[in-house]
Amino acid sequence: MSACAVSAPERDSRVAANQLRTASTLLQSLAPHVATDVNLPSRVKELSGERRFNSSTRRLYRELLFTYVRFYPWLASLSSSAAAECSALLAPHTPEVVRLLQSSAELSGHALAHRGDLEDTRRALQHLVGDSLCSVADLVTPPWLQSSGQAVPPDVALTRPPLYIRVYKRSLLPAIEADAHSLGARVEPTVLGDAFRVSPLVPGATFDLTATDSFARAGAFEVQDLGSQMLLEALAPPPGPQRWLDACAGAGGKTLQLAAMLGPSAQVHAEDVRRSALEQLAVRAARCGLADRITTAPSPSTIDAALHGFFDGVLVDAPCTGSGTWRRSPHLRWQITPERVQAAAEIQLQLLMKNAPRVKPGGLLVYSTCSQASTENEAVVRAFLQHAGSTFERANLPGSHALGLLQPEQGQLVVSPSQHNTDAFYIAALRRAG
Repeated sequence: MSACAVSAPERDSRVAANQLRTASTLLQSLAPHVATDVNLPSRVKELSGERRFNSSTRRLYRELLFTYVRFYPWLASLSSSAAAECSALLAPHTPEVVRLLQSSAELSGHALAHRGDLEDTRRALQHLVGDSLCSVADLVTPPWLQSSGQAVPPDVALTRPPLYIRVYKRSLLPAIEADAHSLGARVEPTVLGDAFRVSPLVPGATFDLTATDSFARAGAFEVQDLGSQMLLEALAPPPGPQRWLDACAGAGGKTLQLAAMLGPSAQVHAEDVRRSALEQLAVRAARCGLADRITTAPSPSTIDAALHGFFDGVLVDAPCTGSGTWRRSPHLRWQITPERVQAAAEIQLQLLMKNAPRVKPGGLLVYSTCSQASTENEAVVRAFLQHAGSTFERANLPGSHALGLLQPEQGQLVVSPSQHNTDAFYIAALRRAG
């Protein structure tokens, strides 16, 4: 070996040191926006996706940046270099993170290197910061939500849920499985017959199932969280020649699911204030073979009286603050306030009142959110029922028992991340008097 030769461990150590320095620079750019930028994931993608980084390094930086966001109250007061090191030690053990940990001399002797549970982590960080840090409970669930939301264990709340898909062409399931295997993933059944979990063969590895032929060309499946799919499965609408409205359809995950569940003789009309979302829904419906069952139109400013009592069912999957998606969108945990929750609840109530007359006598009005706050869930339904008087009453969710889900009150259901490793959701079913 020449005097200038560098051993593999020494070379790996230098690479790791450079990666930590780069992560520090990226965190300097990210930190001022964590508590304010609602589009923070796009900012993370932009920062970690610079062309000078290879694909493996991009995945590493993305993981470190998102870990910083998850532990933001504990890391915000650290220098960017210290925050980069702590983020590396707190990050999920993806292949890229493990390689960094094994190669970095700075990390091997770090105070967090041999930590225990989250409380041990908090104490170690508190020693580094030299100041008091919020409790584990407050890190997981902000104090304003603790009295009105569902408690989620820290080991669940601070992790990202798996990828779930809903299969629309069951004959192509072998093709989906083959495509997943080619990407280093496996397709696993869930409690729902048409829902599947897609997991990496190597823990922490990433893959893009939507880049495969079974998705892009064959339209065999759509990506949809298992908890989201559970809502309509709990409702269990019987198939048949019905007319349903999805009043806040967005890109239409539930629209597609509803159309498939109701069968070929039913029609689902989808509305949304965003034309771009409806255009995306039309593409998705055509791709998975449901275009003939779904129509779309922009949300009307006022409801035509001729459409009063027109629909067998109306789904109001209301826009909300999204606290149920914190596992996938951790930045929202630090941006949502009680004032924003209350403002959302007022809009949600207006949407229910606006669309309720469109339900025919004996039909269903279904309300759902991806919020954990009771202000946006039970409180909105109570306020609506108080306004509606005897016009609507709580209805059953007949499919909930088969899923092992409990109804805290007749006609409403909470899907908790701790039960099925999902996002959090809420649904309530109301029946119009005949």
